[in-house]
Amino acid sequence: MRPQMFCFPYAGGSARAYAPLRQALDQVADVHLVELPGRGSRIRDRPVDRLAPLLDDLVPALLPHLDQPIVLFGHSLGAVLAFETARLLRRRHGRVPARLIVSGHRAPHLPLREARIHHLPDDSFVVRLRELNGTPDEVLRNADLMRLLLPALRADFTVSECYRLSPEEPLDCPISVYGATLDPDIPIADLHAWARHTRGRCRVDVFAGDHFFLHTQEASLIKALCRDLRS
Repeated sequence: MRPQMFCFPYAGGSARAYAPLRQALDQVADVHLVELPGRGSRIRDRPVDRLAPLLDDLVPALLPHLDQPIVLFGHSLGAVLAFETARLLRRRHGRVPARLIVSGHRAPHLPLREARIHHLPDDSFVVRLRELNGTPDEVLRNADLMRLLLPALRADFTVSECYRLSPEEPLDCPISVYGATLDPDIPIADLHAWARHTRGRCRVDVFAGDHFFLHTQEASLIKALCRDLRS
């Protein structure tokens, strides 16, 4: 039975960011690109800035696939969404994914290292977005487009920066953890700390690059994903 892989985007990202992965992984999994409200195909939907209602919005798309092996993958904020989706599926439906794959995020019990920006005025918020190097400069320079995107961006950073882990038992599924050598906010030890959250194996892969290595090291990332999906 083919794995059903659900990909959760990073803060400010849309499902389109994972389109190359869907094409590359077609031989090993059915890849579903999760779109958050307020961007991409859901640009007219109101952005959600709290974790619980955001999960309530996203999880119904997974329910028709609970009789198949589900793999949850997310980068940065997407890693939190994938992890908390796994725990929600266990609480409400008695199911855990076949594998959880988290990328570019510290283990969820660890404190936030980077400075909070979700509360900043628009001008300062955009300056910090440019420094984080995750939003294309041509988007940041387009005032009309930024007015459209700022509510979703601010909602994403609010969810990410206000996240606090609630106590639950570890997951009964393996966790794969991806990180980067030059990510200033996520040292390698913070990646290995994900082992606390599974009773299974926790495997850590470290790629060259910064926080957005998933774009600069795409071939290596796809190779790791293929390995983990096949296992």
